[in-house]
Amino acid sequence: MIRPWNPSADAEAPAVVEELIRRAEAAGASDLHLQMAGAAARVDLRLDGLLAPYAELAPPLAEHVCGRIKFLARLKTYQDSLPQDGRIDRAEAGAAGDIRVSTYPTVTGEKIVLRFFSRRAAPNLAGLGLPARADTEFLPATAAYKPQVSIANGQLLVRYEVAPGYYLYRSKLGFESATPGVTLGAPAFPVGEDHEDEYFGKQVIYRDTFAVAMPVSFDGPPRDFDV
Repeated sequence: MIRPWNPSADAEAPAVVEELIRRAEAAGASDLHLQMAGAAARVDLRLDGLLAPYAELAPPLAEHVCGRIKFLARLKTYQDSLPQDGRIDRAEAGAAGDIRVSTYPTVTGEKIVLRFFSRRAAPNLAGLGLPARADTEFLPATAAYKPQVSIANGQLLVRYEVAPGYYLYRSKLGFESATPGVTLGAPAFPVGEDHEDEYFGKQVIYRDTFAVAMPVSFDGPPRDFDV
């Protein structure tokens, strides 16, 4: 059980960002989600695979916190209509480990996800009290990898929610229109995680939440299409 924390609207953004990170790591969160809603923002923590409400940021603090996170991650602070991906060095945020940062637009405003790189070894299923046979039981692809598709500013945005314990290979992702007269441009993949695969060698993988953007063009008026 975590205790909600709502900093005052006149708090300093750098101090709030460091405190959010400190509290998230202390709670054992795998990632922190900051969702803008107008000029305010909601903060959720992912604990044991589930998102839990944690904090509310009032204006103008919410915007300042978003800007501070982007600044630390070396992202464009003025860009909120396209996905961005970066990393915060632990020394700059007073964190226990480095932090991966992903941003992408949503219908209510920009969303920022901070992924914490834990140095602790992940427990196996036996250590979690689960039967060993569960090691060979996998989720269906539709449950393990959930894409959500939207269009904004002439860009097709494909957002993935990857189930805990699963990941996607960048090299296995491909996008094309199945509708005549609709063309997709080259996808802009975010920075991923380097991974040495037993079968495929060096790969770039994605975990948790990430988004891929690409331009979309029509030979006439915009219309529904299949990807």
